[in-house]
Amino acid sequence: MRTARPALILRWVPALAGVVYVSTVVSRWHELVQNNNWDTDAVAKLVVAERLRGDDPVEISHYGEWTTLGWLLATRWLSWHRDVWGATGYAFTLLAAAGLCWAMWRVAGRWAGVTAAATALVVGPFVLRSFLSTTGVHGPTPVGAIVLAAVLVLLVRSTSWLPVVGGGLAAGANAASDPLLWVAGVVPFALAAGLLFRATKRRDVALRSVAVVGLALVTAAATSVVMRALDFHVGSGDFGLARVSELPGNVLHLGRMLALFGGANYALPGPYPPEPLRLGIALLTCAAVAATVLAAVKLRRADAVRRAYAAYWAVSAALLCLVFVGLCVNSFVQARRRRALGP
Repeated sequence: MRTARPALILRWVPALAGVVYVSTVVSRWHELVQNNNWDTDAVAKLVVAERLRGDDPVEISHYGEWTTLGWLLATRWLSWHRDVWGATGYAFTLLAAAGLCWAMWRVAGRWAGVTAAATALVVGPFVLRSFLSTTGVHGPTPVGAIVLAAVLVLLVRSTSWLPVVGGGLAAGANAASDPLLWVAGVVPFALAAGLLFRATKRRDVALRSVAVVGLALVTAAATSVVMRALDFHVGSGDFGLARVSELPGNVLHLGRMLALFGGANYALPGPYPPEPLRLGIALLTCAAVAATVLAAVKLRRADAVRRAYAAYWAVSAALLCLVFVGLCVNSFVQARRRRALGP
């Protein structure tokens, strides 16, 4: 019994870390939000929603946030809307972590669910700034991906159409807000649902899976049409495939971004924390991403739901990394090249 108790305590350290982290954020809430307000990326959409009156068109560069902007416009008439906006970002982060906890709990047990939620919440300072912002970059995308993961679990465990409708609407609206969700959520869902149908041979699973993807497509198109009718437009980005010679640098940059997510800054001025802790966090974060893919390989002989769920997150992580290396980073390289060449 003496040997089992320390092991049990160690097992629940991630859950304790998550509770301590969230408690720290809440206790320093006012300070963190005030610091966030100095970030123009964080407050730009707030200013648009606050000050926008009349019928003038609005151009938003590079990416749209229709769900976020819709929420801001719908609540700006409230006398206390600034408090609502300040709390929205982290509230959705906590809800997303709760959804991830539920889905993982149903698939792999209580410890896996709680640990997954803690892992999603304990992030580096740079990512926390995005979590605290209502209009954080790609803010709706993790929520949409987690919603689709939960719907995937419910395809077998429930015959209700409510999760199908809710998941399709949420995925479509958020994908229209940020096309990255097609890569992070919708495509992985379609592939994982295909694996689930192949394993279960259930026609209702196939039908509801197709309904989720179809509803997401229709909702995304409708959302874009509505926002354009309201005279909101997104500036076109310049994307292209990276050259082979650029791939090593892009992979290195991906590693820096993954390390930054975990709290090891190799990408921005003022590196933190000190070595060797910084290197350890960077390696641990990159290993966590790789473990997502390795888990899908290890669970290839598991039950249908667990196998499909693991495949969902593995495909999501792999596609995001491939797009980052082969497409997204290349847009900045091309921009630098054009500036160097001149008009």
